[in-house]
Amino acid sequence: MAPFVTAEAALEELERSGTTIVVDLAGFTEDHLDKEQFSCFTVFLLKLWFAMVPPGVRAPFIDVEELADRCDNELFEFAEAMATSPNRVEEYLAAASQPGLLRAVYGMVLEEAKQEPLRHCLDAPAVANSLSLLKAVMEELDHHLRPSRG
Repeated sequence: MAPFVTAEAALEELERSGTTIVVDLAGFTEDHLDKEQFSCFTVFLLKLWFAMVPPGVRAPFIDVEELADRCDNELFEFAEAMATSPNRVEEYLAAASQPGLLRAVYGMVLEEAKQEPLRHCLDAPAVANSLSLLKAVMEELDHHLRPSRG
């Protein structure tokens, strides 16, 4: 995770950037992640965020309602892809605005979720929900950071 010694330091930098993404997501993800799972998810969120918005850079404005809608859509789309076939999951990943970044993030989450202490925190549904939510955040950030992409 970037140049941060602790998650708290990363959260402080996130706050200095002007975003309320963690609070915003906590407000509408409680049906998908419990508090402990959300805490684990936040570590991944911080890594993704600072990969896209480097420390010291002002955060883009993110409309909470648009983000909530995007999260709902990604939760549905990923669940549908997983229920369909491995090929459909690959299509889902390839359709991302930044498929390479998305694959790297998914690989990181899947690997870290197998290890302590996350292994006891994130069950399979929580991992799937975390992946969906991370894609939603990535797409929303990409939309604001590269507006010509749509």
